[in-house]
Amino acid sequence: MSYLAAIQWQVGPLRPPHLAALNPWEGFLGLYREFAMHGGIRETRFVPVACAGLNWSLTRTEDTNANVLAHPLYDAYWASKENDFEAIEAPMFVVASWSDQGLHLRGTLEAYKRASSQQKWLEVHGRKKWAYYYQPSNVARLGQFFDHFLRGPTSGS
Repeated sequence: MSYLAAIQWQVGPLRPPHLAALNPWEGFLGLYREFAMHGGIRETRFVPVACAGLNWSLTRTEDTNANVLAHPLYDAYWASKENDFEAIEAPMFVVASWSDQGLHLRGTLEAYKRASSQQKWLEVHGRKKWAYYYQPSNVARLGQFFDHFLRGPTSGS
C-alpha cells in the first residue's frame, strides 16, 4: 500500500496529461526521515527486507539498503529523493491511519497538507490498513471518487 502511495507522490508533481486523480493510501513523505532514519536513527529491520523486494527488475536497480548505509546523514542523495508535493494539482483522496504512526501517518498528513490540489479529501482511520482498504464501503467510495474524475460528475457520483 505505501509503495503504491509513494509512486503516486512521484507521479503527481510531473502532471502527466492523462492523470485524472490520485488515491495515495498510507504512504510516507520522505525516504530519509520516515523510511531509513527515523529521528536520525537507522531503521534496521524493515528497510533491509523492503529493499530486497525493490530489486526485482530486468534492468539495473538501485541498492537502496546499501545507499542507506552509505548516507547516514541527510545529504544530496536524500535530497534527490524528495517529492515536490506543492506541484501536485490532481484531485486526491488521501487516506491515513492512526494505527501506523511510526511509518506512514506523519508523511501522509504532511503530503496532504502540502499538495496544491484544489480538490482533495482526507480520511483518517484507526484500523488495520489492508482490511480497511478492502472494506466494501471503502471500495464503493473509491469507485465513486474515480468515477467522478474519470467519467465526469454525470456518472451518478
